[in-house]
Amino acid sequence: VIRMSAGLALILITGIALIVRLAILQRLRRFETTARLIAKGDLERRVPIEGGDTISWLAQEFNTMADAMGGLVTQLNTQQRRLETVINSIDDGIVVLDRNRHVVAANDAFLNRTGTTRDTTVGCSCTTVREGLCNTPNCPATACLDTSTRQARLMERRTDDGTTRWEEVHASPVFGPTGQVTQIV
Repeated sequence: VIRMSAGLALILITGIALIVRLAILQRLRRFETTARLIAKGDLERRVPIEGGDTISWLAQEFNTMADAMGGLVTQLNTQQRRLETVINSIDDGIVVLDRNRHVVAANDAFLNRTGTTRDTTVGCSCTTVREGLCNTPNCPATACLDTSTRQARLMERRTDDGTTRWEEVHASPVFGPTGQVTQIV
């Protein structure tokens, strides 16, 4: 009797484990797959809702969260386009550098003044964007990084036709949440 009871218990436990594996874990894997796809940029992906149990409720809540996140991403993209439009409407050249003095963003006026394109400028070191642009010993960007304060300099720049232009260059720090300079404008 004990052996039969133990055998029956083992069969019952194995059956329950299979049911849990098939019914629950497989459905939970859909959450994992959907979350990974959303993280990779497929913002329209949702978890299928099947039945009326707790996992289905969780799928509905997950999808509601994904919808809200999609809305926030849309708002963020709209704000980014609006900011780019404002920055590009300014006649003064504006460039944003990271702590290593690599170009993060540049407005159209900056690109026109330097004779470069956004594709060839963003990601490059400001020292290599254009010869003589940012290799001076009195560089306001370097001073801004060193002092964490706004810097202004009158800088000499050679144009393509060989003439000299004098430009007033300002470098302003952008502080991160810890108070450290994270970028320079």
